[in-house]
Amino acid sequence: MNENARTVEKKAAPESRADGATAPAPTLAERIAAVTRAALARAEEDAEFQIPHPAVVGKTFITLADALAQDPVRVASAQADLWRSYARLWRAYAARLADGPAAAVVEPAPDDRRFKDEAWSEDPSLDFLKQAYLLGARWLQGLPALARDLDPAQRRKAEFYLRLIADALAPTNFPSTNPKVQRAIAAEKGAN
Repeated sequence: MNENARTVEKKAAPESRADGATAPAPTLAERIAAVTRAALARAEEDAEFQIPHPAVVGKTFITLADALAQDPVRVASAQADLWRSYARLWRAYAARLADGPAAAVVEPAPDDRRFKDEAWSEDPSLDFLKQAYLLGARWLQGLPALARDLDPAQRRKAEFYLRLIADALAPTNFPSTNPKVQRAIAAEKGAN
């Protein structure tokens, strides 16, 4: 019996009065209300955000690493593609600083609202940061697809955990690299 159920039982039982008589027993409606309140309280406790246990996440990544190790050439090729993409990004950034506009190496997905602020495209440094993040995040999230012998359930778990990591590392999540937050800090003179 959990603590909430004990609380309901205590509240539902007739209380003794100082004169020795017992208070009238709660009505059915009062008992139902008490049980409902206890159930709602329990649901709120269970609805709290829960972080996956690190051992579960770690085991998933070990399984992914083992599967990737079965085809090191494929992983090395993906790594080389990533570095070529970063080299293209550096060239585009240098060209933009020297001459002005340069073609983007990578663009956010159309439904990605994180980079909708115009500063992410207008400011060369923020544009570079955005593109560097997108290249790395997409590469990271593509790792499970490289593992040929990965169980489908493990693949989905790895994709999920890697997406969480990539999303957490987005430059939009940090005050020092988020132009909207920087403008708010400047407007409030740091009081926010």
